[in-house]
Amino acid sequence: MTQTYKTQFPEHYNVPERLVGMFEMCGFKDTSYGNDVAPSWEKQVLLPSTDDAEDGMVIRVWVDHEDPSRREVEGARFVFGLAGAELVGDEGWLTVYECEAMEDAVAFVTQRVVIGLE
Repeated sequence: MTQTYKTQFPEHYNVPERLVGMFEMCGFKDTSYGNDVAPSWEKQVLLPSTDDAEDGMVIRVWVDHEDPSRREVEGARFVFGLAGAELVGDEGWLTVYECEAMEDAVAFVTQRVVIGLE
């Protein structure tokens, strides 16, 4: 069975299908894992100053529970993190954007991730 947010997280997470479709259209891969706090998708991105894929970063978006009281960690529903060897090494992710509204998450992906992080 393929590991996806649907197989790793209960239905009550209610990840908007419109958002999932946009992630897929923009080249994000479903990286959801049941031991994580929320479903996630990630995409390799190049920094604006380079065209070398090895210098690229990975951006990941976590989509947490709609109800803040049911989230495992405090924070926004949509959290975007950036990782890359020069940025954070093996220590984790640098949060670059957080929001509650799906429309804001869609705008961030279409205006900043697809066009390029600035």
